[in-house]
Amino acid sequence: MKRTLFGLLFCFILSGFSCKVNNRVTPYEYALLSAHVYNDGTKTLPTDFETIISYEEKEKSFADHLGGFLNSLDMDKVLDLSDKDEKGELIAYLAMKAVASGGYYGQAYIDKSTGQLIIAHRGTDNLISTFVEDDKLDKDFGQRILALVRDLDDDYEIFSGKIPREQYYEARAFSKKAKKTYREQFNKEPEVVHTGHSLGAILAELCAIEENSKAITFESPGSGPLIKELSEITYNSDFDYKKFDPSKVDITTYNARPNRINTLHQHVGKVIPLYRESKVQKAYSDDLLFKNISGHAIDSLLTRFDKKTGNPKKN
Repeated sequence: MKRTLFGLLFCFILSGFSCKVNNRVTPYEYALLSAHVYNDGTKTLPTDFETIISYEEKEKSFADHLGGFLNSLDMDKVLDLSDKDEKGELIAYLAMKAVASGGYYGQAYIDKSTGQLIIAHRGTDNLISTFVEDDKLDKDFGQRILALVRDLDDDYEIFSGKIPREQYYEARAFSKKAKKTYREQFNKEPEVVHTGHSLGAILAELCAIEENSKAITFESPGSGPLIKELSEITYNSDFDYKKFDPSKVDITTYNARPNRINTLHQHVGKVIPLYRESKVQKAYSDDLLFKNISGHAIDSLLTRFDKKTGNPKKN
């Protein structure tokens, strides 16, 4: 007993080392991977984790995306969105959808302590805050706009209750490639866990459902209404929605306070709140709280976990 306690203490004081409690990956570590896949270089991973493969969809030129803009413009949809949204916040989605395509990025990690293959799917690029620097547009403005455009296109699909097919196709291709890489490297079948934040959470959940694997997600918009569409995707004909049982899926999502994103659709699996529910009794009727998405960002969610235990903090 003393030896075990000493070992745990020794692990905790080692800089950059991640100790597993009961030899498992903690929710905080999954959140770290979901943050790391945004690829901004600011997240340092525990030494237990090693990236084995990354994947980014090949980009077309900005001119190629603009080529079909006029042909894609649907004024009826513009008017329809305008009627439904007094502030006109959604109208921008249409123009962006016309020039958007793909934009998927994912990374696969090996947890050397457990042997898990963890596939992290990137969410929507958070680029708005970086557009302006010292009152001047930065030199990568065009590329940043394009990246944001691609993701907002997929966000619009999710808003409409549809699978963001371009990114989902790429996510599935990457998952297949990651598992092949694992088999070649370790000569065995991997235990696969998908993870991701926001848009990445949707991709993670859909992949887990189709593969009958596990997903740990953060700030998911809810994949409930999207699942039926899996049966309509040609290459995915083995999935039978009629036999699908949402109560048996191995999906856990961690959500901040109710907001426009994490209450968008019905969730499947288990939802764990990262807030004290007794303080938010009127969350869905409180318009200001519902609209507030300040807690949606992955950096904000990371602060809601205890780094030592890896579990949500006790409020």
